[in-house]
Amino acid sequence: MKKRLYSTLIILFVFINSSLLVFADNSNVTVRVTETGSKYHRKNCTYLSSNIEITLIEAIEKGYTPCSRCDPPTLYSDPEDAEKPYVAPKKKKNTSTYGKSSSISSTNAKASISNDYHKSDSSNEILYFFILLIAIFIIYWIIVFIRTIFDNIKKEKVELSNYKYYFSIYAFHDPIKFVDVPDNARIVDGLPVTDDTGAYGKYTVYVSAKGKCFHHNPKCANTLQVENYANAYYLKPCRRCVKCGIPELKWYWKYKEITEIKKKYKIP
Repeated sequence: MKKRLYSTLIILFVFINSSLLVFADNSNVTVRVTETGSKYHRKNCTYLSSNIEITLIEAIEKGYTPCSRCDPPTLYSDPEDAEKPYVAPKKKKNTSTYGKSSSISSTNAKASISNDYHKSDSSNEILYFFILLIAIFIIYWIIVFIRTIFDNIKKEKVELSNYKYYFSIYAFHDPIKFVDVPDNARIVDGLPVTDDTGAYGKYTVYVSAKGKCFHHNPKCANTLQVENYANAYYLKPCRRCVKCGIPELKWYWKYKEITEIKKKYKIP
């Protein structure tokens, strides 16, 4: 059992490590920041006023956000895309003859860049949220799985200890030897009997079809069936015919308990 536990833990450890490597394999790529700005950039970005190299994870931890123009890498993105320098788009000739039209185009372009930036941030937040949920789910089930294994090991140890204890006491012995059997009583087919009159001697009772109570007098009611008192023990005695003399069965319950223990642990 211990070997199986160690193997399972090793597999889980390798799985978690490989998962973390997949999630964080681009955290050490190089990005650029400026001395006063709040964004991080690709190499050769036109927004770079100074070129300070820093890793992606450090930039995120210091509060930098991705530049909207050069679209630098983010966590969990394609690591091969990380080192691609910024390439400025080709300038188009301004065919407009009116300054007002040019101003409107410039304003629209800035609005488009701002919208793309916010969309990028929103998508990254959703991605981080789902990754966090998956990580929590995996960790929870790992804890449940490990706890179940340890509980089973503990249970097996208790069962083994009980088996050794009961085997040392009951092995190769009839359970009847461990109880104080009343005079003239014995076990026949797993039920207590005596040599008195009736099918089971003094343990003979009579039960009606509805089975709400048991009787000692077979003439007390109609359609009574013969039953052993051990089987009718939890029924109420009939007030008319059972006034006293109900036999005691503590010894029989002890016999049944030992019999069940031997059966459970397969003790000869």
